[in-house]
Amino acid sequence: MRKVNFANNVRYLMEREGLTQHDLAKKLDVSRSAVAGWVTNRRECSFDNLIVISDFFGLPIDIILCSTDIEKDIKKHDKKELMYEMITEKTR
Repeated sequence: MRKVNFANNVRYLMEREGLTQHDLAKKLDVSRSAVAGWVTNRRECSFDNLIVISDFFGLPIDIILCSTDIEKDIKKHDKKELMYEMITEKTR
């Protein structure tokens, strides 16, 4: 099940950012066939590449890997990030 969520979530994030498989591969410094494999569930993503994907999209690995409602989880993540920024600004 997680593999399906990962593939769907990467596809969603690519669409959200207007990226093709080729674009994402270039930005992550991987082959286009690697990205194609991830988004079609034909190839597993290495942990190292998962970290790169997480950094690139600015999202925690658990959202990319496991989310069943990525739009909702991204909004929650963004709210938490905003709250953290507001709290740390007040303590400076």
